[in-house]
Amino acid sequence: MTDISLLYLILGLILASGLLKIATFVYGYFFSPLKSIPGPFLARFTDAWYLWRLYKGHFERDNVALHREYGPVVRYGPRRYSINDPAAIKAIYGLEKAFPKSSWYDAWVAPGEVSLFADRDTKRHAYHRRLFQNNYSMSSLISYEPYVDECADLFVQRLSEISQTGLPLDMGHWLQCYAFDVIGLITYGKRLGFLDSGKDIGGVMEALEAFLSYAAPVGIYSKLHPFLFSVKNYFAGSSGTGRAYVISFTRSRVAESMNTPTAVPAEKKTTSAEPFLLKFLEKHEQSPDKFTSTNVTMGCVANMVAGSDTTGITLSAILYYLLKHPPCLAALQQEIDFYYSEGKLSRKPTFQETQQMPYLQAVIKETLRLHPATGLPLERVVPKGGATISGNFFPEGSIVGISTWVQHRNQSIYGLDADVYRPERWLTTDEEQLSVMNRHWIPFGLGSRTCLGRHISMLEISKLIPKIVREFNYELDGDLAQMGTNWSTFNYCGQPQLALSFILSSTVNHPMLLVMLTSTIVSLLSLATCPAIAEEKTESGCDVLKHVFPDKTFYPKDAVYEYESQKFWSNNELLDPACVFRPTSAKHVAEAVKRMGTGHTSFGLRGGGHMAIAGANNIDGGPLFVMSNLTTLELTKDKKSVWVGPGLDWGQVYRYLGKHKLAVAGGRLSPVGVPGLLLAGGINFQGNQRGWAADNVLEYELVVSSGKVISVTSKSHPDLFWALKGGSNNFGIVTKFKLATFPSDQIYAGIYSVTDIPGFLKAVANFSAFNTDPLAHIVPQVIAVDEETTIGGAILFYDSDSDPEPECFRPFFDLPAISNTFEKKTLAQFSDETGQLVTPKINNQFIAGTTTGKTYEELLKGVQIVNDGFLNALPDLYKTLPAEDRILISVDWQPIGSLWTKASKKYNPGGNALGLDVEKKGTYIAWAEVVEWSGDEHNEAVFKWMEDTTWAIANATQKAGLYDPFTYMGDAAGFQNVYDGYGEENKQKLLQISRKYDPSRIFQKYWPGGFKIGL
Repeated sequence: MTDISLLYLILGLILASGLLKIATFVYGYFFSPLKSIPGPFLARFTDAWYLWRLYKGHFERDNVALHREYGPVVRYGPRRYSINDPAAIKAIYGLEKAFPKSSWYDAWVAPGEVSLFADRDTKRHAYHRRLFQNNYSMSSLISYEPYVDECADLFVQRLSEISQTGLPLDMGHWLQCYAFDVIGLITYGKRLGFLDSGKDIGGVMEALEAFLSYAAPVGIYSKLHPFLFSVKNYFAGSSGTGRAYVISFTRSRVAESMNTPTAVPAEKKTTSAEPFLLKFLEKHEQSPDKFTSTNVTMGCVANMVAGSDTTGITLSAILYYLLKHPPCLAALQQEIDFYYSEGKLSRKPTFQETQQMPYLQAVIKETLRLHPATGLPLERVVPKGGATISGNFFPEGSIVGISTWVQHRNQSIYGLDADVYRPERWLTTDEEQLSVMNRHWIPFGLGSRTCLGRHISMLEISKLIPKIVREFNYELDGDLAQMGTNWSTFNYCGQPQLALSFILSSTVNHPMLLVMLTSTIVSLLSLATCPAIAEEKTESGCDVLKHVFPDKTFYPKDAVYEYESQKFWSNNELLDPACVFRPTSAKHVAEAVKRMGTGHTSFGLRGGGHMAIAGANNIDGGPLFVMSNLTTLELTKDKKSVWVGPGLDWGQVYRYLGKHKLAVAGGRLSPVGVPGLLLAGGINFQGNQRGWAADNVLEYELVVSSGKVISVTSKSHPDLFWALKGGSNNFGIVTKFKLATFPSDQIYAGIYSVTDIPGFLKAVANFSAFNTDPLAHIVPQVIAVDEETTIGGAILFYDSDSDPEPECFRPFFDLPAISNTFEKKTLAQFSDETGQLVTPKINNQFIAGTTTGKTYEELLKGVQIVNDGFLNALPDLYKTLPAEDRILISVDWQPIGSLWTKASKKYNPGGNALGLDVEKKGTYIAWAEVVEWSGDEHNEAVFKWMEDTTWAIANATQKAGLYDPFTYMGDAAGFQNVYDGYGEENKQKLLQISRKYDPSRIFQKYWPGGFKIGL
């Protein structure tokens, strides 16, 4: 063959290869039977998208986000599909016909070798599993409790010793040391020395880290594994790298044990308590052909790899979630103390004792639900003939998988609060619901591939947590938030070790122990439902303010402090600030914010003081900023707008504007404060004419985290202008609002009350479905007067002085009234009338939800479900709240339809952050439960009743297909995820804007009150 011919041949092969690639792309895009499955655009053509996201870190979150954007079946590679469908579990992982594992698992062993975890041959895996599984039964593992006790005692001893020095402690590292020494003791018959030295013995931790960081990404392109593995081993030296090092380490332990048969102390050497290594060697001696030396190594390596890091991760996660949710920690401590005092819990807790502790088990299960050790889809290959999964036919060779992180956040399984850490969900008396949750709780894998060592992990966790929770007090400490924003890592099949910072003190006599967990639980901060509250320097913060503003800073001995610290609507908000700062200008606020940021000092801020959530507008122990003297109220020269300060309430605004026969879109109750309503979006009387109250803000005077005062308009800062309309206090402190005015003299309005509840609910649905009059607005409410009496009362507002009986209110007027105040009055007079519904200095709680519907029937059904769910649950409330302490028990509704959203677009073309889509979903009906009572002793019982009732109602509307995640901030409770209801796109946009204007995260870390978008 001539050189020219050879050249043509090479060029032809290159061209053919390129055409084949192009043809594959074209087929995949236009002709594949799975072309309709959504996902990232690049993932349709290349696995590089998956590799890139894996490299960026936290693919488990990407996976959750993909499903929330695209639905139950999404694509993350040309042939890779993630499934979020409970019915798919049996089809993919069923015990009888489980799909084989994908080639991704090849990278988890040396080329040519097999392991229990990575073996893709289902028959061979089943054979090897049978060789080992009897050693991992719970009845067999109970005998290892003395080994766990030995390590747990030494772990506590190390914490106590270090506490004496006052030196920082890396808790994540020590928990990993505990897990390694336990598994070493169980596997080899002696501790490996991690707890003795506090060091990475033999570099095993580092080797496992290298192994995980290699296998996860290389598995995507598994054909490169033989080459890359040999290269890595070549550069790593004789011991190899990653898993090769672990195997080398294990073989050394095997040889040591064979040469030292007395490795297990005589008092521990019983048939059942023999370490795994000796049991494996005995099996090998009895049947060397059946249980080979390779099986001995395989079993020990499996213990070391699977039984150490994952247990350490879970222990760290448990501590993190408990510290992040103090009521949960308190509940667990109470259970531990009770069982100990009753003699049901030993100083060295036994596994059997811990299994009888319901809240402890709920904490463990809830933690493993929200932070399982497996972070990637458990990939399987569709077998010959293909398979239909979740309504899609997958040809043979397709790779499908279910992510534990996605599955554990499935709302159809775990309820609408699936993203919330709530151990109580596992204590439900609803047996059917509990059965569903248990069936889909898969932290240890699925089917025939379920982790053999799961009982070892549960043994270690169950015995250690009661011990360290009882013997030490914990408090989060350090700048976790900033660590979390900078931290990134490969997302392994197993989640990396978690990191915390907290103060630890003994409940006995040990001095304070500063605990610094420095690796990875900070990544959980962005998943938490409540913002982290930074440890503050309260005394120095107040001293700084007193030095800079001596006539504006007040201590508890001052009369101003006494007045301002009590100026709240709800007793829920009453806390004990260290001082009160009362500025009189935006510059004062700006300087104070700068000082708080410099001093890393947490502070609270009160505008109107009407958000009935503890800590929302107050603070314990820190400076409280009060806006009482920021009371600007000034019309512009053309009277088309008015400047309003954050220290005012809406009654003051309406009375001022009424003198000029003007009005603004604002609050419906005169005592409500200006800033809280406007920054939450703002439901208002003129909503069908003007949209949200926030849509009528023309300009904001805003103090940002740098200590500057800026003017925010749709032209100067369009992104920030958009975010302030519903994004709350995540961007700065508003010191003035410029609101659009409109003519208003007198109106027809009043409260119409009836006893015909079914007819009343029909009237609500009728107005919601059919009203076309933009002048009209209603606030219907069902009130439980007592166990026997329920009434319906509708606030009716009509923005005209010429129609005493508007036709749109006919369905209400046709019902016999027990009272009716509908008559001509001014807006200021009516807001004072509705303001009388506000009872100050009481205990109360609001919780919000939303239903949607496109027809009268759907809207009526949604209203009825909410009403029935609320009223039917009242007997449980009455059992805990005496009649003499009840003030108001009610549920109300707010229809938001096409008139509202059209007006919103008219007066605010740039849009707002709330994310409502009437064209797609129909009319929204935002509902709110309200309970008001006297007596702090009832708080916990009422809060729990309302939370339980809310989830029950929301789940009922979801089953009816009428649920919507939108939660109106103005009526929301502190535990609710308001921003989730705005839609993922808006939520992420708010987060990015917050980071842009508050890069140091002052308003996230040091201003804990309100609904935070996150770090």
